[in-house]
Amino acid sequence: MRMELLEVMCKFFKSNIILFPILLGLGFSSCERDEVSPVKPLEFDSTCDTNYVSFLQTIKPTINKNCEYCHNNSYTASGVNLEGYDNIKKSAANGTLKKSINGSMKVYIENDCDNVKIQAWINQGSKNN
Repeated sequence: MRMELLEVMCKFFKSNIILFPILLGLGFSSCERDEVSPVKPLEFDSTCDTNYVSFLQTIKPTINKNCEYCHNNSYTASGVNLEGYDNIKKSAANGTLKKSINGSMKVYIENDCDNVKIQAWINQGSKNN
């Protein structure tokens, strides 16, 4: 059975050896016309102020509401604990928080402004303010 399969595959490739370069050429020529779609930037309105982001007023409530259910002292999904300032700061410092909210966990942050504020807080030094 295995030998028959190999024979069929060999016959197929031998009979289509002429078509392969033609198809390959068509594939490459079509790349010239492909348009690269730009990455969609985060959208937020002008009321999203990131000049001064407070941990207690902005970050902690956002993390509590959207993340802490799966990332807490009792249950640390993917080994990430986001319960309390020290754990959140640790995640911010090692890049896990920013990577997560821009990657697979982005769907859990309810709006782009909250995401941008978390990133601004990290960029402002992750202060306990």
